[in-house]
Amino acid sequence: MEFTSCDKERIRHQFDAFCKKVLRCEARTIYRQMARLADHEISLTEFPEDGANLFAFKDEYSFDNQQFNVLGFDIAIKNDLLAEALRLLPEQRRDIILLYYFLGMNDREIAELLNVLHRTISYKRTNSLKNREKSWRDLSMKNTRNNLLPFDVIQAAAKGNSEALYKVLRHYGGYIARLSIRQMHDENGNLRWSVDEAIRRQLENKLVDAIVRRFKVA
Repeated sequence: MEFTSCDKERIRHQFDAFCKKVLRCEARTIYRQMARLADHEISLTEFPEDGANLFAFKDEYSFDNQQFNVLGFDIAIKNDLLAEALRLLPEQRRDIILLYYFLGMNDREIAELLNVLHRTISYKRTNSLKNREKSWRDLSMKNTRNNLLPFDVIQAAAKGNSEALYKVLRHYGGYIARLSIRQMHDENGNLRWSVDEAIRRQLENKLVDAIVRRFKVA
């Protein structure tokens, strides 16, 4: 079947809406289930150290791109110049930029996560950008939530192509991370906001299954 440019653009928007709806619905289901089980759970901090370690696990991922970690989420930067510019920023300013442009959070959400004043986030974000060239900002903006996947990637993903599905997961990685953030106990038993890896994996699996089973390119 031949698709016109208008057809392809329509399908790109439909796919974007479909993926986000699947992820939002699955996230709501997960958090409802967690709420129902909350009264019956025991925190691992209540176990002896040796006992807790029996249940511990660590995921390891390998990417060719340069990696930045913020709130437990690894953000891959493809452009070496952009990555170098980010490394030159102070840690908090770099985190603010990554949260805002790559995870799609607003200033209020970032302020709550980093426990700082809202106006501080706004100032540091805008001031950091003013100190960079326009090309740096344009490169950052390419990774915002407003971009759509290419039609050929969507078409291949709907057919179950593993490489295309991987690209889909990378594209919606920031959106998935936002839905996976919750308060968790760290290794010292302190509560902090972080990406729950179990939730993230469940959302990724759900999205892949929904695309292959339910999304039709037509």
